[in-house]
Amino acid sequence: PISNTDHALSFLLDLGLDGREIVVRVGRAGTAYPAAWTIWLTGTVEQPEVGADKVTLRIRDRTAVLDLPLQSTLYAGTNTGGPLSGAEGVPTDIGGQPKPLAWGRCSHVPAVRVNTALDIFQVHAGQVQAIDAVYDRGAALSFAANRANLAALEAASVSAGQFDTCTALGLFRLGGPAQGRVTADIRGDAAGSYVDRAGAVMRRILESVCGIATADIDTAAFAALDVAAPYEIGIWIGAETTRRAVLDQIQASIGAFCLPDRTGIWT
Repeated sequence: PISNTDHALSFLLDLGLDGREIVVRVGRAGTAYPAAWTIWLTGTVEQPEVGADKVTLRIRDRTAVLDLPLQSTLYAGTNTGGPLSGAEGVPTDIGGQPKPLAWGRCSHVPAVRVNTALDIFQVHAGQVQAIDAVYDRGAALSFAANRANLAALEAASVSAGQFDTCTALGLFRLGGPAQGRVTADIRGDAAGSYVDRAGAVMRRILESVCGIATADIDTAAFAALDVAAPYEIGIWIGAETTRRAVLDQIQASIGAFCLPDRTGIWT
């Protein structure tokens, strides 16, 4: 609690601070601030409670960001036309559901049908390294061609028993109606580069999903982890979950842990 007997801090009532970064520094009164003050803690703050004579700040470390949903991008359900065009589904099938995410090598992932008219499926909401194989009811289909964008994928003529891909969007299209469950072997997220080691994947999630700046990551520690545990991994997520749950799975697979230190640097 901070004294507010003079109500000098009452203006905090008008500010939305929940989840904002907070830096706590210590130093001698009268010395230059912030140059002469040492950072003691970097974290996040909950919305301040302003009372008659005090303000209460509840401070958390940076792991609070891990309790947010892993995937905030949902299928819009906006496919239109006849036949349907688009890769967002319709309100009565996948509209409102989270888009899938994948990192590393994943086998037989249950691809999401994003266009029922054209039999287009998605395995990752973004660029993937490769869609190595596609199966319909367990039977392997033959790869035909990779298309540059959704329009080219929709316009393609795909023969029965074959599939086209659009790796730039994590999509593939069948040459005819699916006979059963459709799955795929993939190498996942390749935005900028492809990663398939635990340390590199965790760093990718911290940066691209959690929004952690590279300057706030002990990159040498993550690289050292991949030297100590140089094993190929893969994880595919197609349902609602938190960032923490996914990182926990990766860490448990090699007996590691990932946390911010007291100054907010992830290591």
